[in-house]
Amino acid sequence: RSRLLSESIAPWRTVRLFSYVSLGSGALLGGLITLSGVAAALSGVRSDLDMNTESLNLAIDFGAVAIFAFLTKWDFDRANELNAKVEEKIKQKRENKVIRKEMEGRAAVISKLSLDIRVAEDGATQTATVEAVQTGGKQHVIVVAGYRKAIRDALLGANILKMEFAMRDVLIVPYELGKTQREKELDDKMKPDGSGFGTDARPTWESQPYVAQPVGEGWDEYIQDEIGDAVKQNGE
Repeated sequence: RSRLLSESIAPWRTVRLFSYVSLGSGALLGGLITLSGVAAALSGVRSDLDMNTESLNLAIDFGAVAIFAFLTKWDFDRANELNAKVEEKIKQKRENKVIRKEMEGRAAVISKLSLDIRVAEDGATQTATVEAVQTGGKQHVIVVAGYRKAIRDALLGANILKMEFAMRDVLIVPYELGKTQREKELDDKMKPDGSGFGTDARPTWESQPYVAQPVGEGWDEYIQDEIGDAVKQNGE
């Protein structure tokens, strides 16, 4: 298959190679005939030959042979490089096809994962699945995975566009790397969230209504699989 694709990309290569071989063979044959005449003249068998002319013809014939041999090798090397690139593209396409299937499978996985969504100004939250948020709430879920600083920068930027997010029904789900989901949930429980008598200790950009917190099992595995696919797609 790779050779057929290579031929479709460079359809004239076969014609060029045939021309190189044909012309090079003709030049070689002419050079051998000229060489035999020069040998006969040097041995005294023939005295009717102009050695300067024969030497020039000999140089032209064997020079042409060398040029056509170089062009043939150069074209073969280019063909091998093209075949290698085509094979790599085919391999990458197959790998991407497998990755797409895995991503489709994970789309079903994430739909079953749970989120804590802020539903009131006093900080009250409600737990719902991603599927319920997307189908029932008609909201677009964006998962932002990274370390604490990257999460903070992303949410600070989102805070500037909070009105646009509200109008477009966008829900941001920050996932902090370096901690398990269980550790993050324990940390969140230690922070007052504004409900009851405590004041909300979280930064403003973290307690916005468009920010939902991942809760429950399955998030760690989902994020690690997504990171693994990103590494594969980048060829690392």
